[in-house]
Amino acid sequence: DSELWFSKGMEYYAKGDYDKSANLLGGILARYAGTSKYDTIVITYASSLVKLRDYYTAAHYYTDYVKTYPSSPKCEECQYMAGYCYYKMSPKVDLDQQDSESAIEELSLFVNLYPENPKVPDAERMIQEMEDKLALKSFNSAKLYFDLGNYMGNNYESCVITAKNAI
Repeated sequence: DSELWFSKGMEYYAKGDYDKSANLLGGILARYAGTSKYDTIVITYASSLVKLRDYYTAAHYYTDYVKTYPSSPKCEECQYMAGYCYYKMSPKVDLDQQDSESAIEELSLFVNLYPENPKVPDAERMIQEMEDKLALKSFNSAKLYFDLGNYMGNNYESCVITAKNAI
């Protein structure tokens, strides 16, 4: 019974039982696609996933919602949350920074589309953190070439090129 799943999923979310809420709402997402309840279901489902720290799946649903329903009044919150999810997935500096780049992209889009939103300063702070992380990664790459010196060729040239790219 989809209606029962919907009501129980919303009830569990209100009580803070996000695991049960996500399981129930995720099970009925496809059945409600294109209906008036789909907004509520997908956003509550994605919010449950954020509470469960499943940022990857939550980012997918927020991004998909924004692309599917660009004129919805809930797009503003979904755009911010997509960027927030990527921000939370951003790894330490030594690892691949694809999620940091995605966070910058999503949060920049949020700031540009909704400049009056009260969450803009928070989004700008997260963007700055991600940009600092990317800059540090570039610096570390250049430093690695410098530290290698003349080992197996002239790494100083690579250092200069990498440093110029970082700048």
